[in-house]
Amino acid sequence: MRTQGINSMKKSILLFLHFLLSSGLFAQGESDWWYFGIHAGIHFIDDTIEVVYDSEMNSTLGNTTMSDPEGNLLYYSNGASIYNSQNEYMENGDNIGWNSNGTWAMSFKPNPDVNEYFYFNPNNNEGDVGGEWHAAWYGIIDMDANGGLGELISYEHLEDSVMNFVASSKKANGVDYWVLFRKPLGNTYVAFSLTSAGLDLLNPIYSVAGDLFMVNDGGTRGELKINPQGNLLAFIHENQIVDGQTISNGKLELFHFNNETGEVGDRIILLDETNAPVITLNDSVFAGNGVEFSADGEKLYYSQFGELFQCNISILDSVLIQQSVLNFQDYVDPYNVAGLQLGKDGRLYAATLAPNLAVVHHPNIAGLEADFELVAVDLSPNYSYFYLPRFDPSLFSSGFTVSDRCINNESHFSLIYTMPYTYVHWDFGDGDESIEWEPFHSYENAGVYDVTLSTVVGGDTSIKSMEVIIEDLPSVDLGLDSALFCGGDTLILNAYNYASYYTWQDSSYKSTFQVVDEGKYYVQVKNICGVVSDTVNYILDRDNVHLGNDTLICIQEPLLLLANQSSATDWLWQDGSTLPFYEAESEGLYYVLVTTPCQFIYDSITVQSVDCALISPNIFTPNHDGVNDYFKVINLEMLDYDWSLEVFNRWGRQVYFSPSYQNNWDAAELSDGVYFYILRSSNTPDSYKGSVTIVRK
Repeated sequence: MRTQGINSMKKSILLFLHFLLSSGLFAQGESDWWYFGIHAGIHFIDDTIEVVYDSEMNSTLGNTTMSDPEGNLLYYSNGASIYNSQNEYMENGDNIGWNSNGTWAMSFKPNPDVNEYFYFNPNNNEGDVGGEWHAAWYGIIDMDANGGLGELISYEHLEDSVMNFVASSKKANGVDYWVLFRKPLGNTYVAFSLTSAGLDLLNPIYSVAGDLFMVNDGGTRGELKINPQGNLLAFIHENQIVDGQTISNGKLELFHFNNETGEVGDRIILLDETNAPVITLNDSVFAGNGVEFSADGEKLYYSQFGELFQCNISILDSVLIQQSVLNFQDYVDPYNVAGLQLGKDGRLYAATLAPNLAVVHHPNIAGLEADFELVAVDLSPNYSYFYLPRFDPSLFSSGFTVSDRCINNESHFSLIYTMPYTYVHWDFGDGDESIEWEPFHSYENAGVYDVTLSTVVGGDTSIKSMEVIIEDLPSVDLGLDSALFCGGDTLILNAYNYASYYTWQDSSYKSTFQVVDEGKYYVQVKNICGVVSDTVNYILDRDNVHLGNDTLICIQEPLLLLANQSSATDWLWQDGSTLPFYEAESEGLYYVLVTTPCQFIYDSITVQSVDCALISPNIFTPNHDGVNDYFKVINLEMLDYDWSLEVFNRWGRQVYFSPSYQNNWDAAELSDGVYFYILRSSNTPDSYKGSVTIVRK
């Protein structure tokens, strides 16, 4: 365990932190207030939410809200107008955009020493596509004007022809911003640099990535988001419209993003109707609405056709991501979930087109344990509608990432930003601490740890925390290597492990598999810590007890009845005996009831008995008169045995032999007289001996 968090350091660390906190903590309150939908609003107070009712805004689509670092409301906007903290139009903020239904606007304060905010709005009908598309505009809001209520002091054209989405990311330096838009025709993204010196209008960064997009009239619902770590970009949309006609359904694309250069990189995965769950009457349309990342950047959430999905993106492999898609609303009633947004409390919120918000309580956790609550925040009588306010994702960043999150590994804690830190303190959530810049720490147990990072940059202190999930190598046990399968039963094999990916023998990838027939079943389970596998061979329990056909037996030879069945556990014969076999010594009805783990099997046989003793003649006359010409043994054919016949003269010399005698010895070429014989069979230890006289006169 490589940490500097020894007990002797803790007291001095805590004293130093107390000094920093008392001398000015960076408050991170910019996302405390949310205004959205039809007069809807919420206020984050510590770890609670207060519903507010004073909004003057109608916004069925996108919107934005801005607070200062101490959590005081500054303004909110639907892209058509800007409202101040008194719920009145900000000076020069009325009728700035053409779509009063809302836009995906965003706000930033790039210079902490100047009380001015940059406002970006892709919602002005002055584009270059037949006058029908949006252009991106930007404004500067002076929050010192009008007694602190603010004034829009400038509003300028930024970029022609963009979709009505805007995304942002902190740069790698942790101070400046990238502001990103997407073009409606083609597959081009454009990023602008925003620093304390202002907006760089001369050097936009253009990137070509992903599928072509063809839209020439009107907008499309969707979202454009960058994760809090600033290295992934997600784009989701509902459809593509040309001349009023939908030419293709929606899609979700996930890309690498470079927060040093502002460039959109290679696509990681494309989800559409060909490879993702779709929710329509004909089950063939992907209609994307909202998208959002978890705070740790390892889970991707999206909504389409009103339902909420999660992808595990801890391993950036397109096949594994596709296989991890989980529809939360397979487990609750369908509902109209649309836009998604992280909150400062670490939860993920979803608009519902209804008087409430849905919530994912633990979005860092993969699977149902993320805890999706459909009706979580009551907004009535107001409505959330499609989208929630847009915020810069760095507000929800912990400022660090963790690699090698497996027990007994040295997990590496890395700072996201290259800021001039003067002090760093880590609390790993298990009692250990460190003041190394990028420490290694080993966890002994899997679980969720609340890791806190405290940093000092200049005179500002920031304390942020994140739930870090430490995992273990998967374990899987499908049962015995060989097991019985009861035909007609429903048998479910369960290989579930937290945040894992599955591959079964038929290439299916759910955590469970239904056994429908005998055979070999195999699963491979993979997570960030490694791969394990298991195999089980299921044998069908068959009705294969057969005592034989009704038969005759000789009173001299008992019949052995065998109730063979490979999976039998108990036998019960007609007389109460319980062995797997029975000797039938007399005629009658014999039956057995065989018990297996799957069923009861019954069979019976009727036995008749006869006297099968061999009777040999003491004389025969092979003179070809048709009477007594052969040495015939009575009952030779009664027993299903192969008899051999040996004949000797009175001096002991063998004069005849047949390995399979058929009552056909006629003593040819032998003279009359007395001869001796032996009848033998390999089926019985008994033999029959005697003498016979040959007479031809």
